[in-house]
Amino acid sequence: MTLNKSNPDPSRAGLPAVDWRALTVLTAILLIGPACGRVQSDRQTGGQRLSAPAPQAASTASIPVGPEHVLARLPHDPEASTQGLQFWNGHFIESTGGYGTSSLRLVEPESGRVLQREDLPRHLFGEGCAWTPAGIYQLTWRNRMVYLYDPETLQRIAAFRYPREGWGLLYDGEFLWAGDGSHRLYRLHPETLRTEGEIEVRTRDGRPVERLNEMAWVEGRILANVFMENHIVEIDPDSGLARRKWDLSRLVEEERPSDPEHVLNGIAYDPETGRLWITGKRWRQVYQVELPD
Repeated sequence: MTLNKSNPDPSRAGLPAVDWRALTVLTAILLIGPACGRVQSDRQTGGQRLSAPAPQAASTASIPVGPEHVLARLPHDPEASTQGLQFWNGHFIESTGGYGTSSLRLVEPESGRVLQREDLPRHLFGEGCAWTPAGIYQLTWRNRMVYLYDPETLQRIAAFRYPREGWGLLYDGEFLWAGDGSHRLYRLHPETLRTEGEIEVRTRDGRPVERLNEMAWVEGRILANVFMENHIVEIDPDSGLARRKWDLSRLVEEERPSDPEHVLNGIAYDPETGRLWITGKRWRQVYQVELPD
């Protein structure tokens, strides 16, 4: 395949009332043997996930993606810890994370200029986002809340309780798909967020692909980042099969991130032109790329 081409109480903010209690989020530190890895809190990024256990990745060989596959480089706010990236109406919609730094943004692609911005309350950690006809949804990490925004104004218009951790989110034209950091993806009703089904993402030899993160819907397939890895996997939404993966290590090297938390994370696709963009947490650039066969 070649792709070329804030307010903690919603009722006080004028939003529909929800039965919700703010959750104090404490990052767990796991020290159960060297194979388990650990999760740490990073003061600079406001409690991001660090030093996570290595995920199980697709067993097929990686397809290298290097500078020769970059069609354009666009500026990106180096303070934006990208958790979700969408292309909508000629602009990027970007969700950023971190406690005290989470936001939803409308960004001009060519300049990287933030045209509109809505910050989340300091105790909320923003995650994946997706445009739907109902508006723009934004997940939160461990707060079990989802917010709905007016795409024209970025004003929050509704809030929903949610039963899982929020990681990646996409819209396929009919349903929302959400990840929770495991090898499972959940298909959600685009208005009620009710779970309509789920798939388990596995390699051809049956190994689960853990820690699926930011996602995009591309020509009937799901492309997903794998947290703390330098590759993107292609997933069959019917079977959950991880068909192949692309290794973007050379672009990570070009970015030279100063912190291990500043990982590859962010996939946006424009179905009208076939353009595909990728970026990472606190990266300096957004890359328009083609993914080689």
